[in-house]
Amino acid sequence: MVKLFVLTAFVLLFSVVTNAQVGISSDGSQPASSAMLDVKSTSKGFLPPRMTTSQRDAVPTPEKGLVVYNTDCNDLQFFNGGAWVPLGNAGILNEPGSINGSTLVCPHVTGVMYVASAVAGATGYNWLIPDGAVIEYGQGSSVLVVDFDTTGGYICVYAFNDCWKSPVKRLEVYVGAPEASQTGVHVPAKSAIQWKWLPAKGATGYKWNAVDDYGSATDLGNALTYTESQLVCNTEYKRFVWAYNVCSHSPVTTLTESTLSCIECGGTVTDTRDGKVYHTIAIGNQCWFRENMDIGTRINGTAEQTDNQIIEKYCYNDADSMCNIYGGLYQWGEMVQYLNGTSNTTNWIPEPTGPVTGVCPPGWHIANEDEWCTVAQTLDPTVDCSVFNTTGTDVGDKMKEAGTAHWSPPNTGATNSSGFTALPCGQRHETGTFHSLPYFGVFWTATTTYELSARFRRFNCNDGTIFRSWEPKTTGSSVRCLRDE
Repeated sequence: MVKLFVLTAFVLLFSVVTNAQVGISSDGSQPASSAMLDVKSTSKGFLPPRMTTSQRDAVPTPEKGLVVYNTDCNDLQFFNGGAWVPLGNAGILNEPGSINGSTLVCPHVTGVMYVASAVAGATGYNWLIPDGAVIEYGQGSSVLVVDFDTTGGYICVYAFNDCWKSPVKRLEVYVGAPEASQTGVHVPAKSAIQWKWLPAKGATGYKWNAVDDYGSATDLGNALTYTESQLVCNTEYKRFVWAYNVCSHSPVTTLTESTLSCIECGGTVTDTRDGKVYHTIAIGNQCWFRENMDIGTRINGTAEQTDNQIIEKYCYNDADSMCNIYGGLYQWGEMVQYLNGTSNTTNWIPEPTGPVTGVCPPGWHIANEDEWCTVAQTLDPTVDCSVFNTTGTDVGDKMKEAGTAHWSPPNTGATNSSGFTALPCGQRHETGTFHSLPYFGVFWTATTTYELSARFRRFNCNDGTIFRSWEPKTTGSSVRCLRDE
């Protein structure tokens, strides 16, 4: 019987050794495949060795990572290779005031020193370093020497004594070439551009160039802007910037911006007929009103506008306050002021050869089909003006007022980067009713199509395109004025 017991014990021991795993459980289950030691219980805990401080210090040649429970301190402690470090008793000692050392190092550099400021009452310091780095020496002391690989991260330290540890102090260390800068918001003028970029992680300086060549680039130190002058108005420019540090430089960041229009625009215009003030905006070589035209005597939507020597307008839902926000709505014949005897329903023959002033003030006119195409292609040269929709472009977003103060949601991509500030003015239907505010805004052109219709452009709240088509001339739509050149 004794022989059988010994044999059984030998087999069990041999099994543990060959499997390199130990399982201790109350249900007889096998240890988890990833565990060297798997202890399972729902009624009992794991109890590490318990000893006093003096007993702990008497452990001969403790291995790094050895864990005991210190009964003097009532705390779990581990050996970090140089000293015994408390695990749970935090907050009594002060946090180290600083970690002095390099925050930028090159890959594979060795012998980098870090020094933690002294903490009163501390007998040691425990350090943590980034993955891939190696502590050359100093664990347990206030001075640490590290050999780096290629990965940055945090150098961390806390002070400790036999029973207590301090909060952790951290110092971020960047390893290697800096990241590429992100482009900022440039400031264009007619003949100059102030180029801007954002700080790059790991950078100590930046170089800028008009061509994609780091070797000949201008060193700007730590500046994040560069002003370039003597440029040509209304021209797109592409420039290049690199972040650098003592190790290397980043990939190139391409900066793109256009100088402002060559024309003088951007002030205000007062319509001497009624004293209303309109703001202007330059888009390419065109100068537009930023607001919709709003002149005339309001009539109800159920009435037709007529050639009676009085400019007439509709206000959405017959409310004067709507014209104050969205401007007037005009039938096509009223808009062109019945030029060449045209009406709201008859064709305009012949087509005009010059600007059509219509309801616009002197020196300004109603944009025709080609001029609406020009503004679209200024904002996106890929626009095909022969199709009915600028699908695939964001020209509408660049021309619509951003947000939902006036537009119905989503209006998500609207930026109004052009300054045109298109609003969702709705329309007066040819039957005399009003519809579609705040969902879209429709703008007449001075170009006719068939006998009873004319071209328009429409902006929508749910996409960034401009829709191009025609409407019956009896429809009431918005009008934007373009300066004569």
